Amino acid sequence: MVASTSLSEQHAVVIGGSMAGLLAARVLLNHFGRVTVLERDRIPDQPSPRSGVPQAHHVHILLTQGQRILEQLFPGLEAELEVAGAPQVNWTKDLSWLSMWGWSQAVPSDLCTRPCSRALLEWLIYQRLAQEANLTFLPSTRVTGLVANAQKTVITGVQIKTNQSTETLSADLVVDASGRNSALPKWLNQLGYGSPPQTEINSFLGVQQPLVSNS
Repeated sequence: MVASTSLSEQHAVVIGGSMAGLLAARVLLNHFGRVTVLERDRIPDQPSPRSGVPQAHHVHILLTQGQRILEQLFPGLEAELEVAGAPQVNWTKDLSWLSMWGWSQAVPSDLCTRPCSRALLEWLIYQRLAQEANLTFLPSTRVTGLVANAQKTVITGVQIKTNQSTETLSADLVVDASGRNSALPKWLNQLGYGSPPQTEINSFLGVQQPLVSNS
């Protein structure tokens, strides 16, 4: 929760340094005087998977609108992907899709992206953010809980634990971007609040549907 003072003088904390956390930090830089990203993993010095992101080994696709938004947030990112070796793919021209209507026709379009590994994309974005003077990364840092005021009406920070110590980090806004293993419901319960409602969206990825009905 944000207090009433000017946002430019306030501190925002982001829990999690993966894609969601990195992009949240980038947007918060437009509004807060200081932004801190807390990441439990060690940040690699080159593009490589992290132990906290086992799904990074899976195939990832950067959709066209996603790349456009990234380019708005980080101008020149596509050029950096090109230099790193990511090829440009025109999805309707360079690939054929098989559906119940047969193979698609090769038609040029503006649906172009540069496919790359998740590790490369995260690393390039991290390198950009690391240049921001008012942004701080705290790697190898685990968040153990939320901190509230005496009335438990305002979140005032987080409890963090590193290899050396345990301390409280004050914040005017806390963003949880820690993913599916988020402890936020437990932390809210500890403060006397109920768990937030959950919405599950099933993409049915991997579920085979018959191309032709037998009925």
